[in-house]
Amino acid sequence: MVIEQSLMKSSKMQGSFMHGRSTKENVLTKFVVGLLSASNISEGLENFCGLSFASEEKHVDSWESRVKLDQEDVKKLSKCFCAHNLFSYVQMIMSIATGFTSNMETINC
Repeated sequence: MVIEQSLMKSSKMQGSFMHGRSTKENVLTKFVVGLLSASNISEGLENFCGLSFASEEKHVDSWESRVKLDQEDVKKLSKCFCAHNLFSYVQMIMSIATGFTSNMETINC
């Protein structure tokens, strides 16, 4: 997510294909080819000037409150997985897609 935001940040600036330029294949190809270089230049300028041209410094998923909620959710899931064995041992093979079952001797692949 962070990589995508870093690369797409320059596309939202004035003069990019999202602001008045054509979406024809040749325009998009030039954009994609130059995206990494433009992103590096833009990031270098931001670092040099000590500025951020983005609307926000951080993505919502990196906010402290969101990280805390995610950690709590991981703990809840971990407790659930420890309490309920989701992968019980069975003596046959079952297709998840169809539900068909077979014993080990009939499988020949």
